[in-house]
Amino acid sequence: MNAKLELKNVSFSFGKENAINDFSLSVEEGSFTTLLGPSGCGKTTLLRLISGFLTPDSGEILIDGVNQNGIEVNERKVGFVFQDYALFPHLSVEQNIAYGLKIQKKLSKTEISDKISVVSSSLGIEDLLSRNIAELSGGQQQRVALARSLILEPKILLMDEPLSSLDTKLRIKVREELKEIQHKLHITTVYVTHDQEEALSLSTKIAVLNKGELLQAGTPRQIYFEPKNVFTADFVGKANILKKSEKRYMIRPEWFKIAQKSQNFLLSGTILSEEFLGSKCRFIIQCDSTDEKELITADFDTIECENLKIGSHISFEAVKFWEL
Repeated sequence: MNAKLELKNVSFSFGKENAINDFSLSVEEGSFTTLLGPSGCGKTTLLRLISGFLTPDSGEILIDGVNQNGIEVNERKVGFVFQDYALFPHLSVEQNIAYGLKIQKKLSKTEISDKISVVSSSLGIEDLLSRNIAELSGGQQQRVALARSLILEPKILLMDEPLSSLDTKLRIKVREELKEIQHKLHITTVYVTHDQEEALSLSTKIAVLNKGELLQAGTPRQIYFEPKNVFTADFVGKANILKKSEKRYMIRPEWFKIAQKSQNFLLSGTILSEEFLGSKCRFIIQCDSTDEKELITADFDTIECENLKIGSHISFEAVKFWEL
């Protein structure tokens, strides 16, 4: 129930507006690939191209090596979980899950019932089948939306910011559940979000987009520790982009520590502000040892920095850095 997805040199425009530009990406079978980028960068457009709701101006979309251009939406074996779940409030959970199968009119009532039993059990919602949608929590609604897609046995599952309407605490809980479900079912998933933490925690691969173009694709660790450009470095997590000895570096705030006797990437500057974060303190430092005298954000261990004050001049070092 899964497949390899390939996008080769895909371009698409809305009239004169170029939404996707020469986009190529390989999504491995059973992987969880996240399209990450700011609003309006083309993430949802790509999902709609993959599902068949839109047709590329050029390029190819292949599922298990088969070009999908010209294949109708209902024949692509692609499931789509929308941002608002798009559940029917007047139907029960069971009726929502069964909806797609009943539309197809290919199975008997017994066969549909058996499939509902299997998919609801795998998602842990077998006790909710008789409930109305309005009675469900946000996390439960997400599982129903997943069940409605999975019961059609898609080869590819597309998810368009399905956690965006949840509050922070529930969002984290449901995110963990979603990761477990995807790992259990091993279904090839393409997930859209603009939330960097969500992408880093869920994905086996992240594709960073901006203005319809793919800027970098790689594992979460590659994207975070080894960005290929300033946009990726700055968009995924907090980053300091600074220039020293005519070279440009990316340094995450947590990669700094107060200098002792080390001769690593040594810097100095004046503390402008301090923010207490519990185990860490975040400082904004006017750096006087870089080529462009940047403002640097540095996170120091709370115990290590308890004697630091605004206005103090300090030496600090980067225990890790990445040259851009």
